[in-house]
Amino acid sequence: MPKSAHGIVAPLVRSIFEPDAESAWAQHARVVEQLTGRFDAAAELLAEAGPEILAFTAFPKAHHKQLRSNNPLERLNKEIRRRTDVVGIFPNRAAPGSGWSARSWPSSKTNGRSPAATCPQTR
Repeated sequence: MPKSAHGIVAPLVRSIFEPDAESAWAQHARVVEQLTGRFDAAAELLAEAGPEILAFTAFPKAHHKQLRSNNPLERLNKEIRRRTDVVGIFPNRAAPGSGWSARSWPSSKTNGRSPAATCPQTR
C-alpha cells in the first residue's frame, strides 16, 4: 500500500473498534469489502487478523478499554530496560535474553531432566 493511502486506510481500520461485538464484526466486514480491489494485500491481512484484533469483544464491555491497550506491557518492558540500564551488568540490549534462554535450555549433563533429578543427594 502506498504511503499516500495511509490517510485513507487508517481511519477505516480505526472504525472497526466499535463498542459492541456485533457492530465491530459488521464494520470489520465492511472495511475488508471496501479495501478489496484497491488494496488487496491490506484487505487480506485485515481479514486474516479479524479474530485476533476483535478478540476483546468476547469479554465484558467494562474490560474493553484495558484489553485493547498494550500500555501495561509497554510499561513493564520500559521498567525492565530501566532496571537493566541502572544495574549495568549487560553489555547490550540482547544480552539478557540470550542469558535467560541459555539458562532455560536443558544442558547435556542432565540429558533433558531437571537438575534435581540428576543430583545424587535427592535420589
